[in-house]
Amino acid sequence: MTLPSTGAISMAMLRAEFGGAAGTPLHSYYRGGAYVPNTAANAAIPTAPPITLHDFRGASASTALSVSLSPPTITRLAAPGNVTTAVCTATATGGAGPRTYAWTRLSGATQITAVNPSSSATAFAATITASSNYTAVFRCTVTDSTGSASANVTVNIASTV
Repeated sequence: MTLPSTGAISMAMLRAEFGGAAGTPLHSYYRGGAYVPNTAANAAIPTAPPITLHDFRGASASTALSVSLSPPTITRLAAPGNVTTAVCTATATGGAGPRTYAWTRLSGATQITAVNPSSSATAFAATITASSNYTAVFRCTVTDSTGSASANVTVNIASTV
C-alpha cells in the first residue's frame, strides 16, 4: 500500500507500511535506514534530522520488482550423450516477497529443458548426438506480491563431434 498523500499520518500507519514494533521511534524511519527504502517514492523522507510524520505523505515500502540473469548466455559444447549446462541464476531486487520463479521456453529447440524450472537458479539439459546444434531462449519470470518481472537467457548446446 502507499501512505496517503494528504491528511494525517500516524505511527501506526508507518508501522503498517514499513514494519517495526509498537514503540519504534520516528527517528528509526529515516530514508535508506532499516525500514524505509531509498526510492523516488520516498524522496521527501529525510535521511537525517529533523523528521516529521508529514514527511511520509505518499511514501511506500514497495520498490519496483526487477530481475537479472547471470550469465545472460550459456554455451555448452560436449561429446554426444546427456548434457547439462552451467547454472543460470536469477537475482530479483525490489518488490515484496515471497517470490516464485518460473523458467519457460520462449523459442527454439524443444530438446533443451530447464532442470529446475521453479527455482531461482537452473541448469539446462539436452540429449545430443554427433550432429546436434541446439539453441533456445528461456525466460525467467519472478512473481511476488507487487507483480512480476522477467529476463531472458539464450542457451546453446552443441556436439563437439
